[in-house]
Amino acid sequence: MDQLIIVETTVASEPVARKMASTLVEAKVSACVQIVGPIESHYHWKNTMKMDKEYLVRAKTAQSRVLDCIEAIKKAHPYELPGILVTPVGGANKPYADWVAEFVKKK
Repeated sequence: MDQLIIVETTVASEPVARKMASTLVEAKVSACVQIVGPIESHYHWKNTMKMDKEYLVRAKTAQSRVLDCIEAIKKAHPYELPGILVTPVGGANKPYADWVAEFVKKK
């Protein structure tokens, strides 16, 4: 079985998050994308402490497509340096994980 993977990033607005979600699913590099937010992000950037409202974009994909998913996020991302985190899922409902793997499978 192709392992279920979560790929996450944050963006500055809900419209950008929605566009990214659509792009990832339409490209079949993610079977499902969730948008969470707004959230508050605190970080240090270019010698300045920052606090911004952001939206978390959580994409569900398979190990075999994780690099494609990351590349699609990079292309769609407006940030100079997007934070893209990849987390293997240790356990999942097998039929759901199988559905994700089948959806993103290259044909």
